[in-house]
Amino acid sequence: MAEQSAEEQVLQELFRHVDELMAEAEGLGLHRPDQGSSLRADDNQADPFHVSHLVVSAIQAGVEHLHAFRTLIADAGKLHPTVPFTLIRGSIETASLAVWLLAPSSRRERVLRRLRYALKDISDEHTATKELGATPAKPKAERDKRVKDVASQAGITAKIKVPTSTEIVEEAGNRLDPELNALAAWRICSGFAHGRTWATLGVLERELIASQEKTMVFRFTNDLDRVLWPALTAGAVVDEAYALYQRQSINHVGASSRT
Repeated sequence: MAEQSAEEQVLQELFRHVDELMAEAEGLGLHRPDQGSSLRADDNQADPFHVSHLVVSAIQAGVEHLHAFRTLIADAGKLHPTVPFTLIRGSIETASLAVWLLAPSSRRERVLRRLRYALKDISDEHTATKELGATPAKPKAERDKRVKDVASQAGITAKIKVPTSTEIVEEAGNRLDPELNALAAWRICSGFAHGRTWATLGVLERELIASQEKTMVFRFTNDLDRVLWPALTAGAVVDEAYALYQRQSINHVGASSRT
């Protein structure tokens, strides 16, 4: 049996952890946060736009993307030039959403972020519905007003701006080891997801296989060393999301509550 490389050993450890996360993620949505917990209070104030529901959905999506990456490499034995990066991108982006929602120490800010994302969700759904030629169940203006009414009831007077993916990933990355650089990892993976030349030329191994006049044809290949860093970054974001969720969904008797 061939000896595993250092990269293979690290990835195997990550894959074992991902399997554990996948098993746990499937049961996350079965229980609401404890009564008296910080997250339950967030839900009550943001109702019906529960913070916990979006957090659980984001964590599950982050884990599923990472598990698909693990399945592709460990089970199927495939290391495509681009696909691993698109799966890692999905994991970083969705898990970052959970971190972004839970990170603020202020309940008002956490509720505001949930409402900001509600407006984004409404806008995106409305656009998709129009493109399908369907009629939305409720007018967009009516749904937007519902979000703003909840904000008003929560004492939020700031303008509710739709967040960007860059803002969300950047804040999540600020909570990690700087060497991981979640924002940079996400940008590189996004380059592959959007078929950008700079990502392909800058990251993958290339071999010149033909040259005709001013045209060169390359064969691009991937290796474990190139996917290791972004994969570990995705794992770190998922872990941070889990840690925040677990801490804030439990009623810590005797502990000082967050406000």
